[in-house]
Amino acid sequence: MIFDKGEEIVREGESSNHFYVLMKGNIGVYKGNILVGSFSEPGVIIGEMSAILGKTRTATLRALETTTVVPIPSDIDLLIADHPEIAKDVMLNLAKNLERMTSEYFKIASHEESERRKQELFNEGSFIVK
Repeated sequence: MIFDKGEEIVREGESSNHFYVLMKGNIGVYKGNILVGSFSEPGVIIGEMSAILGKTRTATLRALETTTVVPIPSDIDLLIADHPEIAKDVMLNLAKNLERMTSEYFKIASHEESERRKQELFNEGSFIVK
């Protein structure tokens, strides 16, 4: 499938039973009208989470330039049986995303705990801010 610059590949809130492999181009990830990320590396898999889980899309994907993608049906059993190499790539992609999000969560949780402890010390009179 070829998308012209500005054309939507998927829309936030839609249901879909496909994910996509980027062959060529650049895809913007939008939450509302805000660009929050992009993909330009050939072979990257996008849209797999909502397609596999049968959930609505969490973001809009829009071509930032003329872009070619290959749609892949999200029937996980058929994918594993017929295309194990793609299934493996999907699993690796999901694992990388989980690792990244876990790291971000840890940073946020650590910061919040640090702020909570500072507030406790301040309330006890043990921590003075100048």
